[in-house]
Amino acid sequence: MGPQTVLNPFFFVSDHTMRYYTSFPSQEVFCVFWESICPSTQYIVYWTKAQRIAQAPCPARKIPVIDKFFIYCCRVAAGLKEQVIADIFQVSTSTVSWVIITWANYLCTEVRCESPARDLL
Repeated sequence: MGPQTVLNPFFFVSDHTMRYYTSFPSQEVFCVFWESICPSTQYIVYWTKAQRIAQAPCPARKIPVIDKFFIYCCRVAAGLKEQVIADIFQVSTSTVSWVIITWANYLCTEVRCESPARDLL
């Protein structure tokens, strides 16, 4: 996974735990997927309410990019509530919210989310 690690090593205890929180079948598969998208993550643009209304944003807390991806996975795959994720990662619920929205948009763009063709359904 390179120099970045997940803040809470609890999530990487077993493949079962990884599957629960991310829907990836193992830590190895999670890492392979991460390594395939990692190079393009430098182009992610995060939007906050302060930026949208042209005010100076508050200093952002430095969350490693892989942790932001993991936050997204915890919400989508495990269905963890934003408050629970915020407590685990010691960030605000608004931070969790914008991370989830940004990553949903990024992944749809990066992995080209498309509906299956009608004849395949």
